[in-house]
Amino acid sequence: MIAKLAADNDYFLATCNRLLSRMIDTVPQGVVLSDVITPIDVKPKTWTFSVSSNGTITVRGRVRVSTELVLPTTLRGFLFAYPESSQIARPILSKSGATVRVYLSPRLINGNIPDTPSVNVTATTNPDLSSDCLYPNCGSPGFQYYEFEAFVPVSQGVSAFKVEILDNNSNSNMYDNGGDGFPLPDLLIPLRGPSCVTVDPITHANGLNITVGVSDINILDRESRRCLL
Repeated sequence: MIAKLAADNDYFLATCNRLLSRMIDTVPQGVVLSDVITPIDVKPKTWTFSVSSNGTITVRGRVRVSTELVLPTTLRGFLFAYPESSQIARPILSKSGATVRVYLSPRLINGNIPDTPSVNVTATTNPDLSSDCLYPNCGSPGFQYYEFEAFVPVSQGVSAFKVEILDNNSNSNMYDNGGDGFPLPDLLIPLRGPSCVTVDPITHANGLNITVGVSDINILDRESRRCLL
């Protein structure tokens, strides 16, 4: 059998596909497999906070967006049929004409969002912020990353954000994580500048000093306050 696997490519593929399928699809008795999990269209990737002396919080973030939402329909079909051409399409993708806007909801008051208007900014992208499948026959979707920077008054703060996408035809769709927005609480904000790593010159033990900004110390429990003070 080993010799035949080596000599006949079709036999090798048919045999291995069958064996691997049995390994993957076989589960213990009583286990029920869920539906196929597909990537969500819009997902937060990374974000950072910083506090300025002028009373503002700078929020920087990156959002992952499915190319199904921002690519022209003709290019989507082309990439699905020829996924190896995604590198060629990157410059086109980053200038697809779609607009991505990020809306930052203010800090919650007694568990509710106040009437303060959301701070909103337009996110930007470029050809290097693409994520493509590196294997043949992957199909669609790919992902494009959009970055944003917003300045929010400290008194207003941030609790979550939503993403609006306007396609090439100015059709608008809001992505809000099921209605609650993507969480982005500013209760504790690590401050990179005053924070540092230390090394004891004798024991060579590492230490970590972290300085954080606290938006409202009154909402912390007593033990948390003791640690902060």
